[in-house]
Amino acid sequence: MQHVLVTILGAPVTADDIAGTSNRRNGKRRNTMTSTSPGGSECALVNSGIACGCRDRITGRTLIGQLLPRHQRAGEALPRGIVFQICRTHRQPGIPAEPRYDDEVTSFTVEARTQLKARLLEFANHDPRLSGAAVTGSAAAGREDRWSDIDLAFGVADPALVGAVLSDFSDFMSAHGSIYHHDVRAGAWIYRVFFLPGGLQVDLAFVEQGEFRPLGPAFQLVSGDAKPVQPFPPPNPKDIIGLAWLHALHARSCILRDKLWQAEYMVSAVRDHTLALACIRLGQPSAHGRGMDSLPESVTRPLLESMIRHLSSDELWRAFDAVLGSLTSEVNQADPALGLRVSRELSSLSCKPPA
Repeated sequence: MQHVLVTILGAPVTADDIAGTSNRRNGKRRNTMTSTSPGGSECALVNSGIACGCRDRITGRTLIGQLLPRHQRAGEALPRGIVFQICRTHRQPGIPAEPRYDDEVTSFTVEARTQLKARLLEFANHDPRLSGAAVTGSAAAGREDRWSDIDLAFGVADPALVGAVLSDFSDFMSAHGSIYHHDVRAGAWIYRVFFLPGGLQVDLAFVEQGEFRPLGPAFQLVSGDAKPVQPFPPPNPKDIIGLAWLHALHARSCILRDKLWQAEYMVSAVRDHTLALACIRLGQPSAHGRGMDSLPESVTRPLLESMIRHLSSDELWRAFDAVLGSLTSEVNQADPALGLRVSRELSSLSCKPPA
């Protein structure tokens, strides 16, 4: 069972401090060490696989820290933990609390994110196997906000060492609180996505030196060299029209077969593709819904009628008809000649057949 360390404002604790004392709570015995920070907050160290709470006596809010590294040596000062705020007021045992929408909402701090990014770049700077490092994503584009994740890209000098570099960065992230990771491959690139407590996401992209280059404007070289920019080709509206039509056909057949959940999925997919077509037409990013919130109400308001309010056959037919109206409009604007040929057929898909 792994120790969990909770720190307040980075208060230093040594590995010797975690020997702990035994206490009894709610009839269960566990090892706990408590201390008080200069700011008047209680810290607790428990034998658990899940982070424990730390209550601020003044604000009543709870803070959570990071897992204590298993390799920490006795007598060493523990690294400052990533501090998270939980929007949950502390309550005494046995006293019920009023229901709150944000009762279990957690979030990372901007300070913790900044520190982790700096440590990652420092770690990369001391790795001779890397040919270059860059900040990507919203931070490189000047759009970073309170909820942004960490996006970094690295070139690896020897293609044969990409796997080893990935492994070492994964160990680094595990020591800094990573709970799980997932790989996404795009061309020569490997994107390893790390999930940390408090909703913090860290995306680390790796590629061999010969392919290390900007794939768009959101690329800020920090060290080393990069090849000239090679942006992704712009999306083709005809491809999206084909996908929208495909999902529309399946939406119809799913409603007719009384597969309501699958029908909901298909109708929603038609709406997503319709919004993507509008994004392309109006010069907004079309991937992953990034430009949808920048679309004018003339586009989004009609699509509100395509939102499924409850799961029933009649409701699905209604929403399906609404989304096909918007899709037909976008097809006509993307390719008027194609629109003339397909508009009638698209519109007829939402016609409910006689019983």
